[in-house]
Amino acid sequence: MIPASGQDGFDLIEVQALRAELNTRILIQNLCILVSALLLLPAAAMMLAWPGQALLVALVQMLVVGVAVLGWCHNGVRQAQIKTYVLHLAARHARDGGWEAWLPGQRSPGLLGNRWFIATKGCLIGVQATALLLALWIAPAADWRLLAALLLLLGCSIGLLISNPKERLPPASR
Repeated sequence: MIPASGQDGFDLIEVQALRAELNTRILIQNLCILVSALLLLPAAAMMLAWPGQALLVALVQMLVVGVAVLGWCHNGVRQAQIKTYVLHLAARHARDGGWEAWLPGQRSPGLLGNRWFIATKGCLIGVQATALLLALWIAPAADWRLLAALLLLLGCSIGLLISNPKERLPPASR
């Protein structure tokens, strides 16, 4: 617990503000994922209703999800930076570093112990891949330029999510 008096009082107020910002950024990330997943349903309905435009609908859907991917990555990097700073402040006052230092060592072991990867990156990439596959299933004789644009968008999303700077932070600062 960070004391609430003098310089330490400033630390407490700052930590409270940073935790509120973390909560906001987590909410934004969750909304990015939720909206991306929900947009797949109307996009699929439009592809089925207008099969000749299936790839174009997939392109628009994938662009929107691509913007969500950018937002997700940006907020993730800021969360990591805020957490690093909160850990720095907590190190002044708590021998064990507090909750933020304790939590990473308490994850469940195994593939599903790291559920955030599946629940976030898997969802964002899966929604785009599903839109692409559905469009190709509905309109197999596709315009190669549109198909190339769709594959480029999917590749960019995968690249951004896999190379997200948040995961490249040193272990001590995560």
